[in-house]
Amino acid sequence: MSERNNNERNLLRKFLKQYSAAVLERERLENQKKTIESDYFSVECDIVGVSMIASDVQKQIDEQIRYNANLLVQIKDVLNYLPENSIQRKILDALYVDGMNWIKIERHFNYSSASVKRYAAEGLDKLLEYERVRELIRNT
Repeated sequence: MSERNNNERNLLRKFLKQYSAAVLERERLENQKKTIESDYFSVECDIVGVSMIASDVQKQIDEQIRYNANLLVQIKDVLNYLPENSIQRKILDALYVDGMNWIKIERHFNYSSASVKRYAAEGLDKLLEYERVRELIRNT
């Protein structure tokens, strides 16, 4: 594989990984809000101040949810370039949207590690055949 193709494949992976990172950030914010509510609302303290902080965190959560939804739409748009029932698409969807790791994907699809990784690489390469996908990852 040429260095250019390898760089484009890495850019595409980075683009696709954004969603799972965004989901983790939303979960972090939700846990932070729960901690604030459970730790501070249970003791006598400045309830108004704590409520304002909890409200600010909720606004961050809401913004993160909107951001996640936009990312999901972009990633699904990219994955839609692959045939709907192709194993490549299913594996990339499991990896980048469902957040499954390689071992779970191997078990879920009942394929060897080598096969799963080969299908994922084939899917990435197929996606990179489309100018729209290459343009999208260059602009992110």
